[in-house]
Amino acid sequence: MTRILITGFGPFPGAPSNPTMRLVRHLVRLKRARFTGVERFGQVLATEWGALQGFRNTIRKSKPDCVLMFGLAGRRRKVTPEARAANVAGLLRVDGAGRSPASRSLLAAGPAHRRGRIDAVRMAAGLRRAGIAADVSQNAGDYLCNALFWTALESGVPAIFVHVPKPKKVGPKKSALPTDTQKPPRLTMKQLERAAEMALSFSIASVRGS
Repeated sequence: MTRILITGFGPFPGAPSNPTMRLVRHLVRLKRARFTGVERFGQVLATEWGALQGFRNTIRKSKPDCVLMFGLAGRRRKVTPEARAANVAGLLRVDGAGRSPASRSLLAAGPAHRRGRIDAVRMAAGLRRAGIAADVSQNAGDYLCNALFWTALESGVPAIFVHVPKPKKVGPKKSALPTDTQKPPRLTMKQLERAAEMALSFSIASVRGS
């Protein structure tokens, strides 16, 4: 039995609605033949610096074979698997509890970066082949998404972090307005769910060596 921990975040300043909560629920409840023999358990973390220790405890106790993490990158238009986490925390990045990190570094005297053991380049390429706007990212930022990825990699468990854009709101058609042709259109929530399913399938194949 392959055990996979799937995480997302709750709301945070500037994002009162976080789509990654829905992605976690979707992947845990999803019934697909290809996920037979895969134990999926989800965790939606409070968007707080203090949640990192609880995340460490979850990994230690649950002993997953893989950790698949999702976070919201509202300014991006593509799904972006992260290739590495940086040893940095933005001192001005206030969390959902109004607190800032205690230090600029996540680990004193630690390495500048940790690279993921699941191939973000191949994951992004697979998403593009499926018609989903995606690209690999080398910069997970300096907020809790990066910190969570760093923490997962610190555990030694194969892990990958996937940033998703803010989904497009689906509603009644409106008159066409000028758009920025340099940017891809926003993805719908259904497209994000499909991308999350593919990220899960890729993660499973990676840890199974197939």
